[in-house]
Parts: sequence; structure tokens; C-alpha cells
Amino acid sequence: MESVLKRSNKCFSDTSDFIETHEDSKRTRVMAMDDVNNIIRQKLFNHRLAILSGFWLPLHTLSHKLETIRDTQDPNIPALIPLGLKERGHFRTCDHIVLGIIQNGHMYVLDSKLNPLHNFDYSAKIKALSTGFQDISDRTNCGRYAVNTAIQLGQALDHNPNSDLNQLVETMQRPNLMKIQREYAKYMW
Repeated sequence: MESVLKRSNKCFSDTSDFIETHEDSKRTRVMAMDDVNNIIRQKLFNHRLAILSGFWLPLHTLSHKLETIRDTQDPNIPALIPLGLKERGHFRTCDHIVLGIIQNGHMYVLDSKLNPLHNFDYSAKIKALSTGFQDISDRTNCGRYAVNTAIQLGQALDHNPNSDLNQLVETMQRPNLMKIQREYAKYMW
């Protein structure tokens, strides 16, 4: 009589190559907002910036929320806020992490995707910027790109808090996705 273990090995040996480990999944799954907050805080802890904890919110409340934050912040210190936007995209079914920025009383949203709907998505009070780092079809790496963008931007704003954000975004270097997937996995649960 053949043991159950031997029979199960025959049945599952072909699929064992496809079992993803926890460490592998940290490189490929969507980053949680807590992970985004943790990495940004660790990477920018000694910079002269206000790093606010990120949160999820419906897209239609974004303008009001950024205004509230702007009104409570020191206008001389730029603020970076990871923002998880709900109900985004053509059919309002996608969630997406972007970077909110408040600088000199102005409000910005810095998106890793080129957003053709930015005039429709954001109120006139918010200036929409995009790095274009993330492919339109990529639905899992927005948190990684938001973290990388926050780090690049935070380092530049630390040296000159009044830097022109349009210029900074144009000079940002697109990160190697596999590299940031590996690097940020170390900080994830």
C-alpha cells in the first residue's frame, strides 16, 4: 500500500515550484499604507520636513482634507503625506497611492502614473503632477513608487524647501522596479 505522503508528492510536485514564500510576496504584493508610512519615516527621519502619516480617503474628499492639513501646518516647512485614494480610475473602481505635498501654502498631488483624468479627479485648488514612473496597467506598485518619490523629493526639499516642484519632478530618476521591490521588502511585515 502506497503511503498518503508519497501519493500527495506525486500530485503536488509539479506545483511546488509555484508556491510563493512570504519573502517573495513582500516584493510583489500591494504595499499596505502602514508599510509606506514606515519606510518614508525611516528614510526621511532627520530631514526638515513634516512627514504626516498616510491614510486612505475617497477621492471626492481629497481637496477638503488637504486644505485642513495645510491650514494646520507651518507654511515654511514642506509637508509630505502618502494618500490612498479610493474610487480612482476610469470606472472609479481602483485604489491608488499618491503623494500629497503642501509647500508654501500650495497643495499638490504627485502621482506615479500619468493620469489623463487629473483635471477631473482633482479640484482646481490642487496642482496635479506626475512622474510617469508607473505603467498604466501596473496595479501593485503605486506604494513603492510613492515611497521612492517621497525619498527623492524629501532629500531635495531638505536642501531647499522652496524648490520648484515642477522642476524637481522633471529631474527625478526613474527607479529600477526590481531594486525597490527588494529594498522595500525589508521594511514590510
